[in-house]
Amino acid sequence: MLGASLPLAVGLWLFAADFMPALFGAQYAAAVPLLRWLAWTLPLYGLVTVLEFTALSTGGEWLRVRVNGMAVGVLVAALFAVVPALGARGAALALGLALAVAAAGYLVAMRRHLPAGVWTGAGIRR
Repeated sequence: MLGASLPLAVGLWLFAADFMPALFGAQYAAAVPLLRWLAWTLPLYGLVTVLEFTALSTGGEWLRVRVNGMAVGVLVAALFAVVPALGARGAALALGLALAVAAAGYLVAMRRHLPAGVWTGAGIRR
């Protein structure tokens, strides 16, 4: 999932103007900018999925509940904050923020299960 998400995001971003009208019709051409914003949530979603499965396979069921609860809270708060001003683009940004919070939550909580190179490159001690 993680390996395929970045090329898919780049492809969606590059070809969104061709993809939306071809698949859904010309009336959806206005959604091309939104698809471009949403495309960049795919790599974050891929990362969160890998980290979530890693947490579950190491006995982190409650970690999953805490991280997902935190991400949902961020998502709801961000939706209330940005959707009135930015509309659908704000919702896409809120989704990206919630996924980034989930990824950070998993990475920090599972730092002992990850290779040392992940942390030394980021300047973080395990």
